[in-house]
Amino acid sequence: MWKDDGSFMMGTRCNYPGNDISVLTLNSVGECGNACNGNSKCNHFIYHANLKLCNLKSVDIGSNAIGDDARECGYIKDRFWIDSGKYVSRAHCDYPGHDIITKKFNSLDECVNACIADSTCTHFGYGFEPYGGDCMFKSAGSNPLMNYDNIRTCGYVKRP
Repeated sequence: MWKDDGSFMMGTRCNYPGNDISVLTLNSVGECGNACNGNSKCNHFIYHANLKLCNLKSVDIGSNAIGDDARECGYIKDRFWIDSGKYVSRAHCDYPGHDIITKKFNSLDECVNACIADSTCTHFGYGFEPYGGDCMFKSAGSNPLMNYDNIRTCGYVKRP
């Protein structure tokens, strides 16, 4: 279950292994989130309450939390937009509704390239595990509502 804490989201019993920037000794997951928010290289964090250890992380787009009963984790909400030239995407989001069709693809790149090739597709959502490669083509207008979703990556295509 994810909790919105302003500039970041926090979850329980989760971890993002690897990609550590630094390890800090702090008193709470909230302090850990604030430390991540204060470090421009940090986009994810994990907190081990028993040890009072906070791991600041730089995790790739599309990385999903794994189950870990001993840790809490989180991510900075506004540090995920990546402009690839042809499209802009970010982790942890979806544009609810606006669906045209759902197809299966092996990668985010395959999903986005297919969306770009379809003139009716303006936005996309791609589900990593457990959604197994679901690519949702969307026609969402210029400023659609975006929801946070821990499993999906979403974005929009840049059309002339």
